Amino acid sequence: MSRNFMNRDFLRWLTTCLLVILAILLLALNLVSFASASGANNPSSGKQSNSSSGKQSQPLQNQTTQTPLPLTLEKTYCQIPLKINADGLLNTNSTIKDAATKDIESQINTQSFLQGRQVGLAIVYGSTLGGADTNKAIQIAQQIYSILQKLGTEKKSAFMDTSYFEPLVGTEHDSSYAQINVYLFKQAGQTTDTCDSSSHQPKK
Repeated sequence: MSRNFMNRDFLRWLTTCLLVILAILLLALNLVSFASASGANNPSSGKQSNSSSGKQSQPLQNQTTQTPLPLTLEKTYCQIPLKINADGLLNTNSTIKDAATKDIESQINTQSFLQGRQVGLAIVYGSTLGGADTNKAIQIAQQIYSILQKLGTEKKSAFMDTSYFEPLVGTEHDSSYAQINVYLFKQAGQTTDTCDSSSHQPKK
């Protein structure tokens, strides 16, 4: 009886040990299969091993680009005085108006300080002596703004990227006088403004 009982206990112990060993083997096989699958799904691992074995990967080209500096306006505006034919500029006759317009365009284009420069902001004043006819002065300023915008469509014009203020009125001159105040964009390396802060004319 006791011998049979001991034999049964031994068989139970042996069976348990065999089951534990089998479980360990199955776990080991699963781990090996998982590692193999991970290596197949990650091709970069092979590339890394190649580089470590003496094959050096080519260096990436330097793709860094310089960020352009932000555009900054000069602090001092430059003044463009205009002698105009006010009545001709507001005339409904296209021939008379075109002649007055071309005269203004010529005066603007002959401003040497505008050559090769860009105007960031333009402010136009029409004139009426003592404030006698502000409506006419505003209409003149509007016409001059239209001329500047037209010039801005021309290649290499100083007014290509210009912003415009509302038409303003000066009361120190009659309607034959108009004035454009322009703020230029600074150029690279520029340390002083183009125009004098008192006369608002180009520095000599």
